[in-house]
Amino acid sequence: MLSSDSASQPSGVEDSQPFHGHSDTVHSLTYSPDGKWIVSGSGDKTIRIWDSQSGLQIGKTMCDHECGVSAVAFSPDGKYIISGYNDGTLLAWNVLTQETRSSLLGVHEDLIFTVQYSPNGKLLASGSYDKSMRLWTADSGACVGTFDHPNKVTDLAFSPNGQHVTTGSMDGSLYIWDIDLKKLVYGPLVGHRDQIFSVAYSPDGRVLASGSHDWTIQLWDAVHGTLVKGPLKGHRQPIAGLCFSMDGQTLVSASSDRTMRGWDLTTGTCTWGPLYWDARFSSLACSPDRKYAVVGDREGRLCVREVGSGGLVLPQASHPNSNFFDIC
Repeated sequence: MLSSDSASQPSGVEDSQPFHGHSDTVHSLTYSPDGKWIVSGSGDKTIRIWDSQSGLQIGKTMCDHECGVSAVAFSPDGKYIISGYNDGTLLAWNVLTQETRSSLLGVHEDLIFTVQYSPNGKLLASGSYDKSMRLWTADSGACVGTFDHPNKVTDLAFSPNGQHVTTGSMDGSLYIWDIDLKKLVYGPLVGHRDQIFSVAYSPDGRVLASGSHDWTIQLWDAVHGTLVKGPLKGHRQPIAGLCFSMDGQTLVSASSDRTMRGWDLTTGTCTWGPLYWDARFSSLACSPDRKYAVVGDREGRLCVREVGSGGLVLPQASHPNSNFFDIC
């Protein structure tokens, strides 16, 4: 893998500003399994690897495709990055060389909105505007299952035990699928009035959170497929991303209303925030230890906050790229 020492002098990168390089919307984010790196995929057709401690880019900019990057995922073994594109292409990148494999991993008939590895790293799931979720073997890239939907698939999440995948749809519905049996377990689950942008499981796999274009968050019993709490209200624009704390008691949300919030899931109330940023948020990812959340915006920038308190980690408050401020 790339040496973490390279973060001090990233190869081929002249800019020393944290998280500086993208020129278009950051559509997707993911952490490496050890939490040392953050990977971002952007509408500027590039993928970048960042040191999670300094925010500096590591290695070269990956740009081996003619379309915008719409989804990225890090393999659980840390060896590969998977990227999905606006034209439905899936590519696999070797982290060590930062080069693509000689052949495509797979294709959809339309934009790939979301990509995620199974917890054991053996499968890859992709959701597309072609109204399908597909499963691929991670080693060979063979398609081993197609799960058709009545509308576009806008996000997905594997359950922590890897038995289920939950998909969110453009029509605001959720679907819970059994991976081994390749059949629908629950759904459509209806709780939103508009398309779903984000789906996230709690660490114990019992709670499912969904964030929507209707500005709200719903909480579901993932075991029984029932709505248990919500809607959580406060955001004034669509929800761009969600992540749980390790104890499952706090949910972090980022929205295109330019704010982040932390929610107490016992009471359903906002415990920190809203924390304002000067651009619309477009993506969010949680660190493996669930202590940090990285968010991307429509200007091509990233920042990191603590999940528990909302405290700013990167860029540091004294840095000119630090554009958060609190409203009490």
